[in-house]
Amino acid sequence: MSNKNLDIFHNFIRSNQYLLEKGDNNWPTERILYQLAYEHAKDSPITKQAEKYFNDGRIAYTHFKKINRTKNLKLNSNFMTLTGHTQPIEGVNLTRDNQALSWSDDGTLRLWDLKSGSSKVFKGHTDWVQGVHLIEDDQALSWSYDRTLRLCNFKDGSSKVFEGHTGAVVGVHLMENNQALSWSDDGTLRLWDLKSGSSEVFEGHTEVVLGVYLLENNQALSWSWDGTLRLWDLKAGSSKVFEGHAKSVKGVHLMENNQALSWSLDGTLRLWDLTNDIVTKYFFGGINQVFLTNFPNRILCFNSISRHRILDLSDQFKIE
Repeated sequence: MSNKNLDIFHNFIRSNQYLLEKGDNNWPTERILYQLAYEHAKDSPITKQAEKYFNDGRIAYTHFKKINRTKNLKLNSNFMTLTGHTQPIEGVNLTRDNQALSWSDDGTLRLWDLKSGSSKVFKGHTDWVQGVHLIEDDQALSWSYDRTLRLCNFKDGSSKVFEGHTGAVVGVHLMENNQALSWSDDGTLRLWDLKSGSSEVFEGHTEVVLGVYLLENNQALSWSWDGTLRLWDLKAGSSKVFEGHAKSVKGVHLMENNQALSWSLDGTLRLWDLTNDIVTKYFFGGINQVFLTNFPNRILCFNSISRHRILDLSDQFKIE
């Protein structure tokens, strides 16, 4: 067999391996193999071999005949499909040494060898894994709807659990001095010491905390379903509340001059001065997403019915 044909066969098997592994009593592996081979391409040596098997009477089962079969062979760019998770995959981080770390709704993390397709599974969470941060020394910090964080060691497969939140953990920021800041459906933030496992809780929001920005001087800015933003002093444990939205705050952008731009389900945007409480309100009905632009004081907004506008924060659409 020529090197060209060897490459074709190798690509065919590797790119379809995940389908071949699904063989069962109704569709055994050899039947799946024949069907895929028959459909490969009119000029494919694999298809020609499949047709020869059929014409020689060596195929004892029916198959589907693809009417618009590809005429000219093209190697499948999907060279390998990695299988193992049993529920949707929420995200992937590339790691060193040709590896990748994935996390899933099945409550597991998997460390994949991208050359062989094999994986090592890390269990512990009992619900959907929301996200993962890679940490040096072959570790990863994950957080989950099971209300916990876990520090996983890739070398020995062990993990350390961090418990304290009473609702799903929505997000986590890694910080200096081996610390992490998490926020949750329970309306709180928690500052964790990843060595001792202890945490300091920050209370103030009355509903789900949707997001957090880390700021200078040990500060953090959070926003919530309760319609407020809060500026936290992580050293003192105190917070300053910014009220005005009538419904949930959907998102926040940090701006120049110690300002923050928030948008809400109430259809308004608010430009907050985080120092002196001055606030300017803008209106764009059904606002859904806001993007900063390269033009000073201009933002791009989309609403729930896919309309968009460019707003000038200096005066356009200002209502108070």
